[in-house]
Amino acid sequence: MSLSSFLSVICPPTNVTGVTDCVNNNITVSWDPSPESGVNYFLRSREEDGGAIANYSTTQTSHVITGLQCGESYTFMVATRDSECTSALSKTIQTETAPCPPTNLTASAECGTNLGTLNWAPSTYAVSYTATVTGSHGHVVSCSSNTTRCSVKLVCGNQYSAVVVASSATCNSSAGAALTFNSAPCLPDRVVADLDCNVNSFAVQWRGSIGNVGSYTAIAIGSDDTRATCNSTSTNCTIANLKCGLTYSIVVTTSSVNCGTIEGSDYSMQSAACKPDNVSVNLQCSTNVASVTWGNSGPNQTQVVTAVDSRGGIATCNSSSTMCTFDQLTCGETYVISVVGHTNSCSSEPSVAQQLNTAPCVPTFLAARADCQTGITSVTWDSARGATSYTAYARGSLGYNAERNSTDTNCAFSNLACGQDYNITVVARHGSCVSLVSESVTATTGNTHQYLQISEGLEQHQSQFFLEKN
Repeated sequence: MSLSSFLSVICPPTNVTGVTDCVNNNITVSWDPSPESGVNYFLRSREEDGGAIANYSTTQTSHVITGLQCGESYTFMVATRDSECTSALSKTIQTETAPCPPTNLTASAECGTNLGTLNWAPSTYAVSYTATVTGSHGHVVSCSSNTTRCSVKLVCGNQYSAVVVASSATCNSSAGAALTFNSAPCLPDRVVADLDCNVNSFAVQWRGSIGNVGSYTAIAIGSDDTRATCNSTSTNCTIANLKCGLTYSIVVTTSSVNCGTIEGSDYSMQSAACKPDNVSVNLQCSTNVASVTWGNSGPNQTQVVTAVDSRGGIATCNSSSTMCTFDQLTCGETYVISVVGHTNSCSSEPSVAQQLNTAPCVPTFLAARADCQTGITSVTWDSARGATSYTAYARGSLGYNAERNSTDTNCAFSNLACGQDYNITVVARHGSCVSLVSESVTATTGNTHQYLQISEGLEQHQSQFFLEKN
């Protein structure tokens, strides 16, 4: 047999794709035609997770698989056949049918906020859900969620019908079974409140309900879930004993309405601000950055920290936590720091003031002079603002170092080693804070050995002159 009589192995199909018909869950599997003539194709289908296997044969380059169920995933592979050979199977593709409609739909209605909350069981392969709620009075509202829960705003005292649709990456399900439910009963409306900052109380007013409602109860529900109430047979009352620095939802109910526990309302107001206490100031001397911390900060209030310098200049810092940082304070300055709490309507009394002394300024106009006869090097500088003392440093070129402390703007080095160039700097001090180092100046001490040689030479010359003269 000649080499030309050998045929190559037939190739599997390429570009296999699967497309789902979202209405009836039919899946159409397609692929590119084989370059060989007279071939047919073998299609294998398998449900995911070890499900049933089905095989199909066709002469076309596509095949529609029917009778599939919602919420299922299938894998597909295709092979090419001719009269002598069957190719290897193609690469596997995975295709999902449309998600099944959500089931086990429930609804709850909340007094005060008039929210309707829907819950349902998850649908396989769904990535999101859309709930549509229609009222008997024509009100339609919807919500979307990637979980199995969402809430909508309803009109009180009405009947509603809800349906939920599940969505995958490619398909929407049909709508699940409709659920009929009632929104929350209507409560007294036109609720308004005035805050008395001095005593931290709400004066609440509302529009009265028609008919025999019994008594009214005004409820203030704090952002920390604490509650305060007042009762009245008229259309106003005052809620006292509020916590400072909180946001309260305010709602009014009646003894004739059974709402259970009311979780909140659309009307809210902040209580009076808490007075900050335990103020502490921490200074980073090297940068003059001051961190201020405090306690007794209400969770829904803000604080304004004020730093007043000795000349009346004011720096402020705002914070919604219990810390604030000043990063542009002046060196050598004394600041009085206080903290005030703020809500929408009220400001607290200032905290107990704290005093802060920033690090002293850097000494300037440094000068040094070495006296060769006395061996004393004198150093002077200008006064640094905020300094209570100074330290001068002398660093010799041959390794000899010395330092002097002074409460004045000068000092003297009397024991510097001779014959060296000294780099002299000064820092200012105040308490535990030290300023940055001043610019340096250089002073050179005399050479004592050379001075002695010159002195001895002069003495010998004088003695010889005296002998010759006599």
